[in-house]
Order: sequence, then structure tokens, then C-alpha cells
Amino acid sequence: MSNHTADTRLITVLLALFAGLGTILAVIGAYGVVAYLVPQRTQEIGVRLALGASARDILWLILRNGLFLGVAGVAFGLGGAVAVRTFLARFLFGISPSDPATRLGAAVLLLFVVVVASAIPARRAIRIDPAQTLRSE
Repeated sequence: MSNHTADTRLITVLLALFAGLGTILAVIGAYGVVAYLVPQRTQEIGVRLALGASARDILWLILRNGLFLGVAGVAFGLGGAVAVRTFLARFLFGISPSDPATRLGAAVLLLFVVVVASAIPARRAIRIDPAQTLRSE
């Protein structure tokens, strides 16, 4: 029995490994893009803070960039999942290839991870000193 299911187990382990690596790459990519955008927008953030924007407004401004990336990734991912649905159907056990709960769970997990990855640069953006930013202009 073990020899009969060895191929299926190997493919399942490989798919799980690639899914995990894809998630790690998504986190690193989202963090990298948002962390790159924060220094690019330092003067804008400093002006916003000087004009009275709250830390919450700045946090939402930065998180919105990360969420945009996450939503785009989810849209492409769901499109890819629909495209390979019939291929993956033979490797799924206990769920259908078009299970909405699984797809929704994966989408929510990815968006949560992207928000957490975007929160680190957003916290740095909140600490920008508006006076120093305006002096450097």
C-alpha cells in the first residue's frame, strides 16, 4: 500500500513545500515593496504630519499600499487556481477542487500576512519627524 501511494504523497509534499515557499516570498515581497515606498514618500508623510495628520492616518496610508498588493496577489492567485483546478483535482483528498471555504481561507490568510508585513514599515513611517523632513526640503 505504501508503494502504491508513494507518488501521490511525494506530489502532495512538493505542493505543500511550494505553497509554503510562495507564501514566504509573498511576505518578503510585500515587505520589501512597502519598505521601499516609505523612504520614497518621507517628505509627503512629513508634510502630512506637519499639517495635522494623525498617526492613524499615516498608518492607514501605508497599509493601504500593502493591501493593494495583497488584493492584486489574491486576484491573480484565484485566477491561477481556477486555471489549474482540473490538474490539482486528483491530488485533493476530502475537498472539491472548487471549495469556496478553502479559497476564502487562503485569500484571508494571504491578506493577513501582507498586512502584518506592511505594518513594520508603517510603524517606521509614523515615527518620521515632520520638522526634520521639512528642513531637508
